[in-house]
Amino acid sequence: MEENKATIYERSKAKMNATGAPLEAVSLLAGNYLGLGSMCNLVADEWCEILGLDGSQIVYEAAKSVMLERFDPEAIDKKYMVDGHPPTWLAGMIEDHRWRATIYELSERYPRSLFLNAAIQHISQAGYQSEITSATTASKYFNIFNNVVLDSFKRLRNANESNFQARFEPLAKICAQNEHTYFAAQAVIRDLLKDDPIGNYPLKRVSNELEKAASRRHNKPPLLGNMNLLLAGLPLFNSDVSTAILSIKQKGELSPGHVVALYKAYSGPSPPPIEYLQDMTVIDFLLNSVYYPPPDTGRATVSGAGLRPEIKDKYIWLLSRIVSTTSNPLDSSSSPSTADQTPDHTYARLVDLEKRLPVQPNATDFAQVSGTVIEQFLDLPILAAAVVVWVRYVLHDENHYYYGTYFRLAETPVPHLLLEEIAYRHPVLHARVFQAYREVFSAKINTLGPALMTALQKSIVDQMLNLMTFGYCLPILQFIKRVQRKIDESLTVHFVRRVLEMIEAPYSAAVISALAEITEPVAKTVVDMSEHHLTLLNF
Repeated sequence: MEENKATIYERSKAKMNATGAPLEAVSLLAGNYLGLGSMCNLVADEWCEILGLDGSQIVYEAAKSVMLERFDPEAIDKKYMVDGHPPTWLAGMIEDHRWRATIYELSERYPRSLFLNAAIQHISQAGYQSEITSATTASKYFNIFNNVVLDSFKRLRNANESNFQARFEPLAKICAQNEHTYFAAQAVIRDLLKDDPIGNYPLKRVSNELEKAASRRHNKPPLLGNMNLLLAGLPLFNSDVSTAILSIKQKGELSPGHVVALYKAYSGPSPPPIEYLQDMTVIDFLLNSVYYPPPDTGRATVSGAGLRPEIKDKYIWLLSRIVSTTSNPLDSSSSPSTADQTPDHTYARLVDLEKRLPVQPNATDFAQVSGTVIEQFLDLPILAAAVVVWVRYVLHDENHYYYGTYFRLAETPVPHLLLEEIAYRHPVLHARVFQAYREVFSAKINTLGPALMTALQKSIVDQMLNLMTFGYCLPILQFIKRVQRKIDESLTVHFVRRVLEMIEAPYSAAVISALAEITEPVAKTVVDMSEHHLTLLNF
């Protein structure tokens, strides 16, 4: 910006000695010296201190704005990367987290910049690789990609339902960058599962979610399906197992011939590894096929009535084999299966449950079935997941017939209580229970007037609040934030009031951000409630 004072003094002295005109030297200094550095120091230090502002942050934001606007990657590379090494001052720059963030932002804009790529490598070597969530940058260098992915895997192993999505999104951004990064990440997951199938079983879900993310981004289901088959060691062609799995994952359907082929393959003397079927898409397909009858079932007496008995039996048999292993994707523990959880035992219980679940129960029937289900069928996650599928069907059947006929203002619907019990017993099913709540909350039920519909939504909000007490918070906060403009304001006020009663400091940044956005439109109403005035102010 300017030379130091000693240099200016020496040059001015030399000028005066050479010309003997000190007045001219003073005039030149006065006319040309801008003093930008001194002015910045004055504003950033003394003036900002008087005004109570952070001068350092203001200077940083101004410098960042200019850098983002005027950064010329070609000029920078030409000046600083002649010998292939970045300037020495870069080391000091990357010690500040704010400048690292600026480098990440620039690297997204200019992925071919030699200077920025060198800076990213230096940042990784300095131990900040967990910060590098730039898909373009991380996917360029194997050591950076490998470190970022493994670090994400470590954090996802211990994630719960409430924070899984937040931890997963940066990983998905990197691994779904292209087919190569996707394949590499899935290969690492396969190796980790082979080394420690019990300890690394949460990565099974990561693998499934990565496939969904890559499919949404690239819209190439056949390519991704073939990649997964190759990773699993399955042949791409002339394999009944491969064809059946691809049919489920790409088309959401399975012909009777494929069902029979899968059954024969896995019931034969040399069955393929069950890991090929341990995919949540496959499990959900089988559950929905058996416990969520098609719409043309009519007033059938049992669930799964849309399937032929011999086909339905094979669906349940396959389902029992998939979940009766130590790496069961629906198991919330990492302990090996007990003797009572053998495939045959699980199969018998799934069959028994399916026979007991009526398709269109009245309120009395539902209460009786719920008692039996709670006593006998909620100990295993797969049984509880099947019950969630059945409850969703009952609540949606014939334009929400159950609510239109049996919902009362003063009572919590029995299906809601059953879902709450499942959520309490099985944290791994929180997302499925929340899905059931969301579907009803957002539904248009023609048989309920505005007042009854608001009352039903209030009942569902209460169930969501109970789900929050089980640790499933952020997805619910984000959902309420998304729908609050479409719902009655009283529901938002009720939700905020109850949340303020439940939570205590310290609050996470994500909770503060989401709840603040929800509260802002109704803050005056909440503040006017004397019992919550102090709580809201403290928050």
